[in-house]
Amino acid sequence: MKDWELEKLKYPIGKFEWEPKMSKKRFEFHKKKITDYPNILEEEIKDYTIADLKKTYRPGGWQVAQIIHHLADSHTHNYIRFKQALLVNTPTIMDYKPADWASTADATFKDISGSLQMIKGIHNRWSILLNSIELENLDRSYFHPNREKKYPLHVVLALYSWHGDHHLEHIKSAFKSEYFQ
Repeated sequence: MKDWELEKLKYPIGKFEWEPKMSKKRFEFHKKKITDYPNILEEEIKDYTIADLKKTYRPGGWQVAQIIHHLADSHTHNYIRFKQALLVNTPTIMDYKPADWASTADATFKDISGSLQMIKGIHNRWSILLNSIELENLDRSYFHPNREKKYPLHVVLALYSWHGDHHLEHIKSAFKSEYFQ
């Protein structure tokens, strides 16, 4: 497989693009995506079998079940980071290694029901939180120690809006390619 082919499989919707500001219209767009994501994900996977959950989207990539468990882990981390940044001036967040988290027993288990419940709950809480704040609140940020960088909440919101779509496309891709069946 050529490098550009692998890159397309890794980033099927393209890489995330950091925007310096967020408009009210984009804020509303991303809030809706966060609210709607659990239903879109569930609709996509509603007829999946255990065999389907074992498929991967690229060579060396995670299985569909691992992606769903990763979404639960990642979006939970982000919700907590987001809320910390709203309540504390530029908190330093705890980092984690997604690949390590994706290798534990609870993240390789084929029963995804618990992770789907987590995604629903986190997105519900996150939606309530997002609907309670103003656009100006998204200027607040947290500090990522491993990247030595501040992340404004408008970037974080757009990133996780993208992140859901990114992994949803990975899930769909597991059924499009003959390489990973």
